[in-house]
Amino acid sequence: MSFDQVERMFENVAAGYRGSAEPIAINFQWHGGEPLLIPPDVYHKIFEIQRSVFAGSPHRITNTTQSNFTVMDDDRIALLRDFDGVGISLDLFTGLRVNGQGVCQESRALGNLERVRASGVPVGGITVLTRRNASRVREIYEFYRARRMSFRVLPLEKGLYPDEHDFGLGPREVLEAYRTLSTCWLADDQPVDIQPLDRYLFLVVRANFHPENRVGLHDPQGWASVLLVDTDGSVYTYGERFERSLGNLFTTPLDRLLTGREYHDAAATVEQLMHATCERCPNYGRSCTGDPIGQSRQDYVEREDDGSVRCVVARGIIQHLEELLTESGSISGGTVHGLEKIFAGRVSFAVD
Repeated sequence: MSFDQVERMFENVAAGYRGSAEPIAINFQWHGGEPLLIPPDVYHKIFEIQRSVFAGSPHRITNTTQSNFTVMDDDRIALLRDFDGVGISLDLFTGLRVNGQGVCQESRALGNLERVRASGVPVGGITVLTRRNASRVREIYEFYRARRMSFRVLPLEKGLYPDEHDFGLGPREVLEAYRTLSTCWLADDQPVDIQPLDRYLFLVVRANFHPENRVGLHDPQGWASVLLVDTDGSVYTYGERFERSLGNLFTTPLDRLLTGREYHDAAATVEQLMHATCERCPNYGRSCTGDPIGQSRQDYVEREDDGSVRCVVARGIIQHLEELLTESGSISGGTVHGLEKIFAGRVSFAVD
């Protein structure tokens, strides 16, 4: 990806949002492989181009990065301060993060994490659930809690590794790990933020706060909240995961990509899936927007013989959280109370 291509990408994103009446938060997440292998001077030039292209824009432009932290020095730590958010990908307790010689890099990453944190750069975490660490989710939680780090727990991305059947998890195994994690999380007097559990907890509490509370539904035909851009400029929706390109952001304004035939066809496929799966679910529109099927279905569902899907993880974790809150007395008689204990140590949610 050349600087000229980066500039065209920014220009086409800016053009796509130029007609928006309201200010929009636009985040560029520098991800994939190991982004910190790119020299810091390259990022400085990219940010310079970005500031020039978006000069005068009413929109809020931010940059975040997700790194393995296997490469770190003073220049890269200085670079991290220029990002609006920094994350580390840690495959804790797996031994799967190896270099070309097959040597585990986890201790190197952990050392660099402490070095970055000591420099004052806030860091969030992502840990991928695999067969090797699913039984150790309590220890994963304690690792981040001890450092007061927010983190995200995600299932292994399917289709990326030829031998993933040796360490990949099915939806029911993912659900069981989430159930264990949420149980120890809600019992903690000093919890840290965990995604996706934080979001599910908010939706469950909001739904039970008042019987008429509803959430907006995921709209596949609306503007996608997350787009994946490959190094050749090809654009994909998050749900498609590099299966069907919407077009090229180096050559086409974003609004045209999101109103084109490819986007319409991809959205229509998702709509059919949501219609078959979500509309019969009691959580739909109440404590779930439908986006687990609309965007993250490969990680959260089981396939039926007729090609439809069964929502396993999202539906299961919503049910588990409601059970935990009911058992604790926080949900009773159609009302929610005791939120001070539930949300102790967390960012307060506005619930109405």
